[in-house]
Amino acid sequence: MEGQFYEHLLTLLKSGEISKIVLQPHMELIPAFEKKGVKYRKMVYTPDFLVYRPDGTHEYIEIKGFAKADALLRRKFFNYKYPDDLSWIIGTKQVKGKFTVWEDYDEHKKAVRLRKKAKK
Repeated sequence: MEGQFYEHLLTLLKSGEISKIVLQPHMELIPAFEKKGVKYRKMVYTPDFLVYRPDGTHEYIEIKGFAKADALLRRKFFNYKYPDDLSWIIGTKQVKGKFTVWEDYDEHKKAVRLRKKAKK
């Protein structure tokens, strides 16, 4: 799914809608530390993309099919530590095996829950 979204980003880059793409930037969430003689490694979050727009703004993008508990926790840490925008994106419609529609992950999950609730 990330590869297909990257192709989508390349189209936006060629059209001038975005000015730069950075692949898998590493964002430190918690630095390495030591406590009572035990060394702990730093905790990082690595979103799939960092996208710059022509106006100088930027956005971190994570492509998700589904989210496990650790991903939700890392997103929470990221949002606490960094003021930057982090978007979770999901591919929702496919034509011949390629995603054609990209939606906000949380909005998509909310819409799915509402549709299921309406059916009951």
